[in-house]
Amino acid sequence: MGFNKILIIKLGAIGDLLMATPAVRALKKAYPTAHVSLLVGKSSKMAVNGNPHIDEFIECDDYIIYKGTLLQKLKYILSLIFKIKRKKYDVVFVFHRDWRFNLFAFLCGIPERVGFDRNGEGRFLTKKVMISGIKHNIDQYLEIIKAIGIRDDGKGMDFIISNEAEKAADEILTKKGLKNGDIKIGVLAGGASNIKTEMPIKRWPVENYAELSRKIVADGYKVILLGAESDKLNSEIILRNIINGVIDLTGRTTLEETAAVMKRCKVIVTHDSGPMHLASAVGRPVVSIFGPTDPREYYPLSSDSHYFWNAENIECAPCYKDGRFPDCNDPICIKAVTAPQVHEKLKDIIDARGR
Repeated sequence: MGFNKILIIKLGAIGDLLMATPAVRALKKAYPTAHVSLLVGKSSKMAVNGNPHIDEFIECDDYIIYKGTLLQKLKYILSLIFKIKRKKYDVVFVFHRDWRFNLFAFLCGIPERVGFDRNGEGRFLTKKVMISGIKHNIDQYLEIIKAIGIRDDGKGMDFIISNEAEKAADEILTKKGLKNGDIKIGVLAGGASNIKTEMPIKRWPVENYAELSRKIVADGYKVILLGAESDKLNSEIILRNIINGVIDLTGRTTLEETAAVMKRCKVIVTHDSGPMHLASAVGRPVVSIFGPTDPREYYPLSSDSHYFWNAENIECAPCYKDGRFPDCNDPICIKAVTAPQVHEKLKDIIDARGR
């Protein structure tokens, strides 16, 4: 089966897009002369900027799609349908599980439509992929391309860092007084939010990050706080009672620069979030903390990474299902992971990799 024009539908979020990149890479390698387009939300497109396996980005306003009024959504989606119809794609791979994306692909008039059949939601597809049991999201996306006979070439995620971002990271760290010999630990206490939804119950308590940071500084290592502008309050809490040893870059780096700084860290510590996947994508060991989500579907695959999930005996965990979290005022599942536990694992990884 040969394809000349291929469309992939994956609006976001950042972590989900990164986990889809092994499938995108395998697809392009299987059809090197085909024109591969990605329909992506503008809020998360930065996760795939420069990806060599994507020939064209069709950037859409995902704010309207997820947050607009019903009339705004209908008008905008119709305009997208007409735009995509004119491109006359041979096949579309739908990397969303929601049946509405399958319907969208059908309305675009694309003859071959491959995607997930979650709970019988694949009726608008020509080839349906059912996922049974617990499987990592990277493997789930790979199942879609394997449905048409494509073999994967590994599970490593792709994130491109420009030379400019690499240089900027070095300059930032030098200006902050950090040296090549310093052992740097990246800490990301925020995230777990995207254009579609806020997920505060996925975040490890900031007080735990503060306790952990104090322990790291006491070991003689350097803590680098990273995150978006919206994460600044978390960083301020962590910085309280710590005089030296913490470099706060929260809200001061682009996504590319954040990834470049991560590359210069010995280990990254964070919870289930986009930054967790970004750290894994650039090959850093990640100590990740899970609670309401099943780590077997999301854990970082980078070498020497480790995840904590102390919720095996908590009846309601994991509670995340089909894109939704229940209301929860006391996420005991993620609080079950303690700062001393994470600190000990950090030291083990640093010792194993050499100081």
